[in-house]
Order: sequence, then structure tokens, then C-alpha cells
Amino acid sequence: MTDAIAFRDGTSRGRAVFAARDLLPGDRLLVEAPLISMPIPESRTAILACERCCQPTGTVSSQLQHLCQKRQLPTLPIEDDSLAGDEPCRRHCGARFCGVACEAAAAPSHDFLCGGRSAAADSAMRRFEENALGSHEVFLFGARVVADILARAKAAGTACAVAAAAYDPLCRVPWWDISDDGVAKTKSERLCVRREADVSRSLLLDALLVDASAAKAKAVREWLSLEEWGGLLGAARRNSICVCKSHPVDEFVA
Repeated sequence: MTDAIAFRDGTSRGRAVFAARDLLPGDRLLVEAPLISMPIPESRTAILACERCCQPTGTVSSQLQHLCQKRQLPTLPIEDDSLAGDEPCRRHCGARFCGVACEAAAAPSHDFLCGGRSAAADSAMRRFEENALGSHEVFLFGARVVADILARAKAAGTACAVAAAAYDPLCRVPWWDISDDGVAKTKSERLCVRREADVSRSLLLDALLVDASAAKAKAVREWLSLEEWGGLLGAARRNSICVCKSHPVDEFVA
């Protein structure tokens, strides 16, 4: 939050935001870093992006090469070809980051979802991701929320339920109760979606805990109940925003 606005309680409308001073056109009012971000799966064939901040990685040439699916392209007449760094996951799972700082910042949570941990972890993650891509992509985002909570719990030495408090301020409702396009789900539809969520939860737990001790696995399974998973998915659905950015090659294409 900048010095241009202030939040106050006790108004006739509850908690509200007020201008703290006279505002001018173009004044920046609020700057926030997302709790979680993720490149959407559909974008992966078109752009190489940082797994943490979604910034395009590498060079314009490498982006064009990826976009065209060609191994070799002619040298482009560009004075500065660089976009950002291109740092691989430290366990070489295939994920890439825009630099060492983003890779290091992502590591505590990414390590829980990294297929580079072992062959078993890679296989389990592939099963989870294939199920998500074939059913509901929100499962992929939900997995990052769960991994972030596990990383917070590990860093603080607390239980997952305590670490999950970071997400308490978010608007939250069970995912299967959220209506699509304003049309409420029927009871049978809610049950169907709930079953799909349970399948995804089981696959995610298998991937997260493939190398975990019995005690750790028991604690995480008890915390990530179907109700908890549904609530986190609902929070992800209700509070996430899809941001569309231009492709870095656009400015060089007539």
C-alpha cells in the first residue's frame, strides 16, 4: 500500500479504503506481490516463462526458437537480445526461472513438487499433472498453495494448520459449491466435482509424500483432508486473477 490510500474500520460500510491525500491521474495506489503465481498450462508451448514470477526468460531468439519449435534460427538483427536470466531448477526437473534469486525464492515450496527428487517423485507428479490437465487446471494452482503451506510449516517448525493461516484472510468457499457463470450446481454436480477433487487430492498427496517419513506423511494426510483441499481450491478460484501479457517477440514482428 502506498501513502496515497488508507484503510479504516468502523465506517457505515465496514472496512473501507480512503484517499489519504489529493490524488493525481496516474498515482500508484497499491502494490502487492502475489502469494502464488503460475504460468497457465496453455502458454507453455508459446513462451518460456519463470515458474515463480512468470517473467519471460532467456533471450528473444530463444523465445522465437521455442515459439517456432525449431532447433536453429538465423541470427536476429536485434541490438539487445536479452530478456532475463534462464536458471534451471537445481534438481533439473525441467522447471526454469528468470534468475538465481527467483530460483532460490521458489526452492522451499518448489522442492515439494519437484519431480527431480527421485524417479518415483517424477512419476507421481506426472500422474497428478496429467489428471489436472484432463479435468481441472485449478488443481495445479492448488498444489502450489499446498506446497507453499508445507514450506512455511517447515521453515517455522509449526504444524501445517498453523502455517495455513497465511491464507485465512482470503475469501474462501468449498470449490464444489462455486457456481459457474452464475448458475448454481445441482447436488449431483457438486458430488461429481467433489469426487474429482478427492482423486486429485490423493494423487497430490502421493506426489508430495513419496519420499516422506511415515510420521510426516501421516501428519500431512490428516491436515490435507478433502474439506481442507476443497477450501484451498475455493480460495484459489475466488482470489486469483488471470493476467494476460504480450509476448516478448511481438514488438519484433510486423
